[in-house]
Amino acid sequence: MKIAVIGAGEMGCYFGGLLARFADLTFVAEDSTFEAVKQGGVKITTTKEELHISPIQVVDSVEQLLEPDLILLCAKSYQAAGLAFELRKILREDAVILSLQQGAMIDENLLSIVGKGRLFPAVSHVLLEERAPGHVVQSGGPLTLFLGSRTESEFPALRRIAVFLRSCGIDTSVTKNIEHELWRALISSATLAGLTALCRCSVAELLEDKDLEDLYRSAVIEAVMVAHAYGAPVAFDLASRIMDLTRYCRNSSYSSPFLRDLEAGRRTEVIHLNGTIVEMAKKAEVPAPLHSLIYHSVRAQSELAK
Repeated sequence: MKIAVIGAGEMGCYFGGLLARFADLTFVAEDSTFEAVKQGGVKITTTKEELHISPIQVVDSVEQLLEPDLILLCAKSYQAAGLAFELRKILREDAVILSLQQGAMIDENLLSIVGKGRLFPAVSHVLLEERAPGHVVQSGGPLTLFLGSRTESEFPALRRIAVFLRSCGIDTSVTKNIEHELWRALISSATLAGLTALCRCSVAELLEDKDLEDLYRSAVIEAVMVAHAYGAPVAFDLASRIMDLTRYCRNSSYSSPFLRDLEAGRRTEVIHLNGTIVEMAKKAEVPAPLHSLIYHSVRAQSELAK
């Protein structure tokens, strides 16, 4: 199977690096990441081992891809739509795209660009941090990659892909309720990343402070209430499941992507994460004061950091 991984950040390097050991794989990367992967391959530091995969094929534009069978779209959420238009020009009729963006609605927007039956959401709750271009560290978290479809009750194409991914050592599950996993990832990412950026602290520092941990719990519950009011098919114990994820962060060196982006003067994904929660709260006519505060504050910091 010929694979393309678009984006060589945390998710791209992690899953792309694991797959590159067994498959014909090409990364699409930009700038310093392109040069790092081209010169030194990909390094993955897990909780159990250190992997170095080199050499790896890498190009700097989608149009240079040669008819991949499977595409992992791992770029930032604000880049996804533009990349989907580029992908549409080079896609084979039977090619499949897995969208690994964090926003709960992003894959739906991409479906309108590439067409139904070609793009499916994929969700991972693994905690990853980019230490340097081409080097990603797995700090913890569940390792399962969830695949699913919003539009089909049966998904043979996804089941074939899941079998292939498992053969490459990636624990993969095809779920009938992918929206639950999308919301779980959205809420946990938006809340943890948003609050650590707002408070300018690490995840461990946030969870060590009782008042900040209580604030985090309140923001999680607020977002879950928004999801229920909006009509999302999520479990009633979603808040407790999300809080369970924090146990992986307490003794780790994990820092949130929002905070790293702000410190580096890069654009954050706050519009597509916390902004989504705020927008859905408005549509459902329920309050979301904590996520509104995070959204407006982090967005303002992001604008000032440019």
